[in-house]
Parts: sequence; structure tokens; C-alpha cells
Amino acid sequence: MGETTCGRRQAWVAMLGLAGALLGTVHATADENPSFRIAEGMRGGKAHTWTLASQRVADQVAWEGTINVSVAASGIFQVPGQSRGIGFVANQRTTITLNGDGTATWTSEFSRTVDMGGLYTIPASGRGAGVGFAGATFEGTSWNVFTELTGNVPLQEDFSAQDRFIAFESPFAFMTEIAKGMGIPVVLENRIEAASVDVFGLEADSQGGVNAATLSGRLTRVVPDGAQALGGPILIPATYTADWNLTRAQARPAVTIYGPGCGCIETGQTERTLSFVAGASPLGGEFSEFIVTADGALPEVIVNSGGDRPALELVGTKSTGTITLGIRYRRNGQIIESAPFTVEFCALDAITLADGDDIAFDAAGVLTVRASASAWRAGQDVSPDLEWDVDEMGSPTRLSVDPVDKRGPEVMFTYNGLPRRNMDFGPKKISVRTTGRCACEGAATFRAFFSGRDSNHPGDGSPNWFYYWKQSAAVPAEARDILRFVEKVDVGELPGSPIAKYDQSTQEILVSAGIFERDACRHEVDAEGVASGRRAQGIDCFGETIRHELQHRKDALDWWGTHAGPFGVNLFVWFAKDFDHDLVPNTVEEARPGCQPGEISDIMSGYRATWFSCSERPFKDVPDNEINSYRHGWTWPIGSADREDWSCGELSKQWRGKRCGS
Repeated sequence: MGETTCGRRQAWVAMLGLAGALLGTVHATADENPSFRIAEGMRGGKAHTWTLASQRVADQVAWEGTINVSVAASGIFQVPGQSRGIGFVANQRTTITLNGDGTATWTSEFSRTVDMGGLYTIPASGRGAGVGFAGATFEGTSWNVFTELTGNVPLQEDFSAQDRFIAFESPFAFMTEIAKGMGIPVVLENRIEAASVDVFGLEADSQGGVNAATLSGRLTRVVPDGAQALGGPILIPATYTADWNLTRAQARPAVTIYGPGCGCIETGQTERTLSFVAGASPLGGEFSEFIVTADGALPEVIVNSGGDRPALELVGTKSTGTITLGIRYRRNGQIIESAPFTVEFCALDAITLADGDDIAFDAAGVLTVRASASAWRAGQDVSPDLEWDVDEMGSPTRLSVDPVDKRGPEVMFTYNGLPRRNMDFGPKKISVRTTGRCACEGAATFRAFFSGRDSNHPGDGSPNWFYYWKQSAAVPAEARDILRFVEKVDVGELPGSPIAKYDQSTQEILVSAGIFERDACRHEVDAEGVASGRRAQGIDCFGETIRHELQHRKDALDWWGTHAGPFGVNLFVWFAKDFDHDLVPNTVEEARPGCQPGEISDIMSGYRATWFSCSERPFKDVPDNEINSYRHGWTWPIGSADREDWSCGELSKQWRGKRCGS
């Protein structure tokens, strides 16, 4: 017997738990700056370290040029006992530029996708830059090309699909259904978290004599479990590829400091660490420690070393003043000083949105976003110099701002007029940045909504909910051109006031204002009439109703040969084929158990005894032509249009704001 759905889900939970234990950490577990050799086999580890005593001649040589390092891994980790596995793909490309004085700068791009057995994926990507040392030393018969890089590549890792799987498809999805049943909106924001991965360097042998003017080469090596260093599962191999093209640098008396001139402190953090190195040409001398001064509060100095590899690490806060760095270099009794190197730290408080993250247009068709933030640069409050921006909305919405120059600690953006497209609502980014040499940027997201009960959209006079929901997945393409809004549906002699109707005389689907009420749609029942617990609300009720009415349209074609149903045939033909005048032909009712087609005398008497005869009707108070429609309407997958519902209020699938309309 096949595995049950519950059993499959439990098995997957077990698999995912094991997979989590086997996945490498986001920040690689190898040494800080992995490297590899062609002569001894690739390995993780610190890059090559100079030893002046044994390499005196080689250390006089400085090199310029580039080193490119690519690391790629792909494969599937198969969990024992499972038919599917964890797919993993990752790529890192790093370019290292040698500065001709023993130092190097690097840039790196990284991407990674973890596929959890086809259930969901976790993508990650990022790019970074930094400094370090790089060069080549002669080792008797060949040159050893090496890098020593500081820092790592910051990543953005997207867990949104994982959250949706847990909420809607995992064994915990029953909690989501309970929340929906209680009328609690289930809102899942895109969850993107910060992470990092190491930057890979190089250590390899390159052919050439002691007086070689150029060094070049290329190597490729496969490491059996190399995916771990990229944040992947064990046992998946990685391919390391490197090429280098170096030229002896021209000796030019100079001392240079390398590193960032600006340190932006991330929102939610209180400090930032920056790294610096220094190089000199010609080589062969010795550096002092860095000289660190500040116009205001001093940074914390973590590392400050001179010698042949000068390195500096500073920790700054929003109160740290403008920093000036310097360093001295002694060679053959001569001392050379570097040019001053200026560093500033910048901090931005999180953006505050006065009206919350979810904001709705009011009855006048106006949506106002009030935002504020504070910023510091070099220990000074620079909030008055902040510059703001915000995403625009689709036409015919007009955007205005106060103040008009978009500068200052507070800003107010105003959207006038609702957009034409439903897709233009939703997430909008508001950003703020500091000005000057050290420019840092912060951002926040708010979501734009409409009031469903208002009628201020740029189309016809229908309510907003009807106008915008009609553009969503709740309405199949075949129904869009035949939908019409009415305040109330007229059903003649039938009891009650239905929320919608397929009008066979006009072949239109009439949708009433009643849909935009709580419990507008009836609960689902099984074949015995027992409630299943499923009841559509809001946009789900709309989607269910449209499918219900489309089934009436299909029945009209199947039963009468025309979408107009009996209205498409001669009146006498209708009477002859439908004795009880219930829109269901006698032949259909005769063929279905539990239905009574009526008698010819019903035409003359006007008696409607068999309007409500078919036992397949889900409810006793609906006529026989509903034998198919309710069942088809209930095939609408509840929740599938939630992310297109930008109405505010209690029926909304996403709203959690303060004020809906006015």
C-alpha cells in the first residue's frame, strides 16, 4: 500500500532535519581564507606566509596583475531511505588585483541555491570587496603565487519559500487552516536574512626562473567534499579553478594605505569593523604600526601591526569622529611616510513609518506615507541632510512630496488617485541615504491597499473590491468580459437573495454587493450534507462564486446546446423540453437518480413541485439547476489568490494596518 500524505510529510520532516545537520554553515567552516596548491593538492587553510630569512631575494620583487579564482559545486545529497534528495548549486567568482607593492584588493560575487527535494528552494546571493596581501616568492626552482585576503562576502538569503511550505504544506499547515477558520489573516512576508561566505584565495606553484619578468598559469582541481565551504551538504564535490597573469612591478618610491574610506553601520547594529593594509615600493623594508588619530571620539583599535605585513582593524560607532591614518616605511635607512588616509563611520537608525507598514487609500483617493529617520556621520548628527526616495505607483496615480527637495529628518509622500492595475498595490520601498563622502543607505517597505467598500478606482462605478479582484487569479480569463456588478441579484420567484447569478438571457455573470460581506459564501458540505469545515471568505468567496456561475454557463451549453440555455431556443421548445421550467431539461433529470422531471400538466398549472427534486443538490433550499455548480465552485483552492488581495479590512487576506479607508 502506498505511503499516506501524512506519512510522506513526516518522512520529509525527518529528511529535512537530517539535511539541516549535514548542510555546511552559512559562514564557511573552513579556515578564514581558504586557499589551495597545485603541487600538494588543494586544501583549506591559511594562505602562504612570508619568511624573510629564507626568501630574502624574492621579497625584493613586487608583482602587478590579476588572479581569478572560481569555485563551483553542484549535486544532490541523497538522504538514506528517501527517493528525493537535497539539490545544491553554488558559484563564487573572485578577482584579486595586485597593487605592485605587496598588497591586493579583491571583489567577489557569490550565488547559491539549495533545493529541498523539490518542496522549496533557499536562494542566496551577494557581492563583496576587501583588501589583503598577494604576490609571489621564489622557492629555488619555481615561484609560489599566494594570496592572504581579509573579510568575507555578505549575502542575502531568502527563506520565503521555506516559510510558505511550513505554513501551507508541512505537517504544521493545520495551524494555518485553524487561523483562517477563525478569520485571522495569514500574512507571510518575504523573509530575507543576512549571511556571509568566505572569499577564496590561491596558493599555487608557477614555473619561472629567479629573474622571470612574468608569471602565468591555470589550474583546476576537484575537492570531494568542497561544497561544505560554500554552505552545502557534505559529500558534494566542488571544482576550484584559478588563473593568474602577473608582471614584475616597476620600483617607484611610494607608501600607500588600502582600505575603505567609509564604514556604514548596519541598521540594528551599534558598530562596524574595518580592515586596512599598507604596501610600499620598492619592497624589502619594514613598516611601523599605523598612526591613528581622530577629530573627535577615537575608534577601538583591534589589530595594529607593522613589519613586512602591516595590518589594521578598527571598530567604529556612530560617535566616532573623522579618522586619519598614516604609516611610516623604513628601507635602507630612509623613512617614507604615506599620504593621510581619511576614514568616516556612518550610522542610520531604522526608518519609522508613522502610520505603520500597511497603509490604505482613503475615501478621497489619497494615501499618505509619513517617514522619519536619524543619521550620524563622523560623530555628528546629519539628519537634516538626509535624502529620501520612494517607489512610484502605476498610472494614473500621482506622487508628491513634502518637503519638495526630499531632504531632512522627516518626509511625507502622498499618492493621489488609485492606480488602474491591481498589481500596482502592495510592497513599496522607501529609502533614505546620507550625503557626502561617506554615503550610507537605509530602506523600509510599506504596503499599499485599497478600501474595498469605496468606489474611487479609475474605472467604472463598481466597488473597488470588484474592480481589482476581477484582475486577480480569482477570475479565469474566460469570465472577465462577462462579469457585471449589481447591487442586488433578482431571482424572480426563487426564495432568498443570492450573491451572484449567471443570467442566461444576457449570458453575463451578475455579482452583487453581498459577496463583500463575512460568511457570504455557504460552507461546503459532503454528499450527505455534512459540513466539511471549509468556508470561503473575501477574495476566496469571489473566486468560488465565479467558478460556481461558470458551471451554470457550461451546463447551459451541455443541456441546451447554447450558453443562453433555454433562452436560446423557441419558447415552445423550452416548455416541451422542461416541463417544470426549472432550467434543467427533462432528459437530464430523467437520467439522474433522485430527480423528477415533472409532467406536462405542470406547464399549464404553473405548479413548481419539481423545482427542488434532485437529491444531489447540496442544500434543500436551492433549485435543481444547482446540482453541479456548488460542487464545482468548491474546487477553488482557498488561499491561492491571497497575495493578490490588496483590500484592507477584516475580509483581507493580508491587511494588518491601523486604518482602512475613512
